[in-house]
Amino acid sequence: MGSQQPFESTEKSARSSSSQDSSVGRTPFPTMASQQQSTGPVAQPPKGLFLALLAFRLINSLAVQTYFNPDEFWQGPEVAHRMVFGYGYLTWEWQPEWAARSFLHPMLFAAGYQLLALLRFDTPWLVRHSPRFIQASIASVADLRLYVLTQRLFPSNPSAAAWALACNLCCWFLFFCATRTFSNSLEASLAVIALSFWPWRRLQRVLQGGREGGAQGRGQEKQEEDGSVTHSGSNIVTNPGANRPLALALAAAACMVRPTSTPFWLPLGLHELLLLLVGGTLKGGKKSRGGWEWLWLLVLEVLPIGVTAVAISVAIDSWQYGRPMVFTPLNLLHFNIHLKGSSLYGSNPWHWYWSQGLIAMHASFFPLACLGLLWCSSFQSSSSSYNAPRYKNTRWLQNTLQHMQQCLIWCSVRLPFLLALWLPLFYSFSDHKEHR
Repeated sequence: MGSQQPFESTEKSARSSSSQDSSVGRTPFPTMASQQQSTGPVAQPPKGLFLALLAFRLINSLAVQTYFNPDEFWQGPEVAHRMVFGYGYLTWEWQPEWAARSFLHPMLFAAGYQLLALLRFDTPWLVRHSPRFIQASIASVADLRLYVLTQRLFPSNPSAAAWALACNLCCWFLFFCATRTFSNSLEASLAVIALSFWPWRRLQRVLQGGREGGAQGRGQEKQEEDGSVTHSGSNIVTNPGANRPLALALAAAACMVRPTSTPFWLPLGLHELLLLLVGGTLKGGKKSRGGWEWLWLLVLEVLPIGVTAVAISVAIDSWQYGRPMVFTPLNLLHFNIHLKGSSLYGSNPWHWYWSQGLIAMHASFFPLACLGLLWCSSFQSSSSSYNAPRYKNTRWLQNTLQHMQQCLIWCSVRLPFLLALWLPLFYSFSDHKEHR
């Protein structure tokens, strides 16, 4: 993977003035991009890659002709068929008195059915396969964005993206399940696409006395060698290719389709918030929003996007169920948690994901996945000393910020490892467990 040490700073100024700034603790990057120095912006995917991936997933959707789970039909195509053609069986989740499922997912397939009906191409073969073709197209976008995500995390290693994509395409469970019409398949695709736009950040250095920042001067943005942007008045550097509002919108869509996405995005959102809150300063220029970007994140991004996603979900589901103010994620949580209805579909021991589920899904990739997790957990920072901003007569605040910075940096350098452990651990508390 290269000869550079993990989490080594890429700043020319920091390398040239390390002896002068020895009193200032430099912090590691919270992503794997920091393990190597970058010599330029993130490369674009090869031309024609998306068309190749789309062809692969379309063939994938035709090759998989086995039966896996009834939800593949009853929770998607059957509902969409009823919406467009007027007939189709609805299970108990889709009855107005329960309203446990959102129509957002079936509406994707209903749009395809409606187009087929308008063009008079609604033959039995196309009606049967069009939902899988739609999911295959979304899965191919996720494959492409996985390639882009790996390029962002490993900007100096061109082969990393190719290897990640190869592992993704060769995973038997993804080939078996990615093009099926489960809401889980759409949820997973949206998660990968959103992660490719997520603002993977690093702390360039911890400020001392609030006097030093990542960029010189105020109201400026400094372009780094790897295409990243350093904001004035802050020690936070954002990797190139980030689009946080788009990532949040995709994450919100995933959570509306399946509320089980929420436990995955909450830690990422909390990490971003704490990074802006603790890593930023109360100084800066106009473009850095005066160090109050954490408030910008909450008020002008999370709140509008979240409210819009909930409003769209409530409007569509209220229209389809024929009664006002239907919020299906809340109804589903009520059934699964309060009524413990998910146990009716089977119960598994707490260790099922660790002893059976993950092993079955990874197959021969499982040893490599374990090695990757151990590799992520062994990341170390480039400095063991940290300096928090100094405030007069508030030593307790300075100590608190210093401890928060140390904890945040420890978590940041191991973020992939912690996320990979957190999600199966959270799902292990549920009695009902699934390979999906």
